[in-house]
Amino acid sequence: QQAYDLYQQAEQLAAGQGENQSRMMDYGYAWIADLKRERNELETARRILEEHLRNCELRKSTDAIALSSAVLARTLQALGDLEQALDVVHKAQTLTHGYSIDLMNIGQLYAAQVILWIAKGNLVEAARGLQDWQSTHSELPPLLRISQEMTRARLSIAEHKFTAALEALSPLEVEARVGGFNGLLIEILVLKSLALQAGNDNLNALSALEEALRIAGLEGYVRIFADEGRPIAELFLQMRRHTSDLKVEIDKILGVMAKDPTLSRLQAGGLRSSPLLEPLTAREVEVLKLIAAGCSNQEIADKLVIEVNTVKRHISNVFAKLGVQSRTQAIARGQELELL
Repeated sequence: QQAYDLYQQAEQLAAGQGENQSRMMDYGYAWIADLKRERNELETARRILEEHLRNCELRKSTDAIALSSAVLARTLQALGDLEQALDVVHKAQTLTHGYSIDLMNIGQLYAAQVILWIAKGNLVEAARGLQDWQSTHSELPPLLRISQEMTRARLSIAEHKFTAALEALSPLEVEARVGGFNGLLIEILVLKSLALQAGNDNLNALSALEEALRIAGLEGYVRIFADEGRPIAELFLQMRRHTSDLKVEIDKILGVMAKDPTLSRLQAGGLRSSPLLEPLTAREVEVLKLIAAGCSNQEIADKLVIEVNTVKRHISNVFAKLGVQSRTQAIARGQELELL
């Protein structure tokens, strides 16, 4: 909030001086828009950035083009338009080619490109983009180096190299804590939770995500969580059952994710109408009710006139969708969701 207020003051000062606000706020508009993006004010962020980029292109303000394009690409990603986001990155790369660009700004552009390729599932292009970034400069400023290593860890998670991702994130977490880089620490903890979850260490995944959410506090962080899609939503749904003091923050993020076009395609609207990412089928609800009635697998099979192996498969699906590991937990969760 303080950062946003300062940027607003800077914009007013620029206007008061009778200067070209876009020139005076070359970086300011990008950061204001990024704060808007993080708060999920996506259309406002998009409008600010597109107008600012038009002015920057006229003035050939290449550093501002690189930074603003990176933020616009992440905004378009949040809006579900990956193709247009990549087009923005490619255009910025063309416009800035041959110019000396600040390492932080060009780094933001590289990071956005790699993240977009990962989101599209094209890990070959993502790896190529990361390699290009790593080959540009051998020594990077600390914050940019951390950002690059985080991007590499993100790619490792996408490649199912979960141990490698955790090994890369561990020193970054220490560095972010010591340096007081809370924004980076939140993202590191989110990535750590995803790697742990993918490696079937749900307990530690939830612990890392809970810490990230508590650090985020009341500062309005939304996209840093929501952009991770379904895996992070599954963790939040589990956390919500056991962390009552964070329900407001969790529900806010899940509410945003329910409107996400990419996520809603994956879950066919499940999150909109139910706290479950993937609702139980009618047959699975029948099985859950028979479990609650104390029926054995054989008794359920007899009542539904199906094979015992089919019952076992239904129960496995029910447990997975409810995020539980026992019949007792399934009954409790079913009651909580008013399925019983």
